Amino acid sequence: MASADPIIAWDNKIHASASTLAADSETASDLTGPVNNLTNWKTFSRWKSDEGPGFAQMDFRVDLGSNIAITSFGLAGHNLNTVGAEITLQYSNDNFAADINDAVAASSPSDDEAFLKTFSSISERYWRVLVSAGYTADIEVGVWHIGPHLTMPELPESGFNPDAQDTDTQSELSRNGHLLGSVQRFRMRKISVQFKFLTDAFIQNTFKPAWENYFSTGEPFFWVWDITNHSDEVYLVRISTPSLNVPFNEFWRNLSFDMTGVAE
Repeated sequence: MASADPIIAWDNKIHASASTLAADSETASDLTGPVNNLTNWKTFSRWKSDEGPGFAQMDFRVDLGSNIAITSFGLAGHNLNTVGAEITLQYSNDNFAADINDAVAASSPSDDEAFLKTFSSISERYWRVLVSAGYTADIEVGVWHIGPHLTMPELPESGFNPDAQDTDTQSELSRNGHLLGSVQRFRMRKISVQFKFLTDAFIQNTFKPAWENYFSTGEPFFWVWDITNHSDEVYLVRISTPSLNVPFNEFWRNLSFDMTGVAE
């Protein structure tokens, strides 16, 4: 099966100043509660529903302020698989009074890790994630992304390792050097990519503006290296070293960068 080119989803319209978020319910805790916790990229600062017994159909939604073209949808820092939730991404031109359309059909995430869906461009103002009745506990979501996405025009060069990780451990030794115990604190993804034979037009008109406006700030984004064959390998990462490296190779441009993020 042919591989798909890598995708970067970074231009999150949820975070735009004109956007207004709402939810059918929310809890009051600062770190796990208000729906406005979705206005950043922090997976630990979550929106949490407060539906209580029954766990009826509900949604969390956004008014983007105007029609904006959307081609990707992602969630991270969620518990949707744990609570058995089925979700649908929908859009509307009248804030779901009568006009209701599916952008991403109903599905149940296979785990609680980050995921990303892409689709043909839809330009609309009102968007929501509908949660079907039947989930078993309150919903938590740390990151909600809707926006355009950037598709790299080539696959990474040979040697690309999509599974590269570092593990941070703390160990205690006896006075004689014997291991007394070891604790894993966390795991970090460390992904390095190199692209060759990119056009100068792509670098100048697409990648460089994205780099200058966002990637160089160190803020997170969704990365998926082959959404066709490895759709479950979606990671929330950031540029670890904000250094733009795009040298010429005869008539082409090369591009390399390093990414890092917590391994779920």
